[in-house]
Amino acid sequence: MKKILTCLLAVVLLAGCFNKTESKKNTSTSETSNTLTITNPIKLNSTKADMKGYKWIRNDVADFQLITLKESLRMFEEGGTGILYYGYDECAWCNRAVPELNEVAKELNLTIYYVDASAKVEKDDYKKLLEYIDPVLKVNSSGEKGFYVPAVIGVKNG
Repeated sequence: MKKILTCLLAVVLLAGCFNKTESKKNTSTSETSNTLTITNPIKLNSTKADMKGYKWIRNDVADFQLITLKESLRMFEEGGTGILYYGYDECAWCNRAVPELNEVAKELNLTIYYVDASAKVEKDDYKKLLEYIDPVLKVNSSGEKGFYVPAVIGVKNG
């Protein structure tokens, strides 16, 4: 539960870093819809992510785009902006976090770049990722930093 709240808080805080625009008010109602404008000067090689493995996600799925770890590194290296989600569908914590992330992404009209943490990766790419996200890595009981999933990382201009 603590990780879910942390992930959700991270998304909300990161959302505050981006330009917020509101759609025009409908004259017949007082409701407004929230959207965020996230500019991403780089085009990531992605495909529509299959989120069916996440058993707690509701029917209406936000825009989750599947990318590789190597593609996620481009976000940092090329000055991209966006929300990266690292996790996998057999992870119990990920299964609980993704529905919350999905709801926020739908509400704010966000694209989430999904990196399947169970996919095989090159060791050098993993080391590069750890270098980029070092300030947010968790410290375990032995005092060592580690990368744990689910992880939601907001990137602004690399």
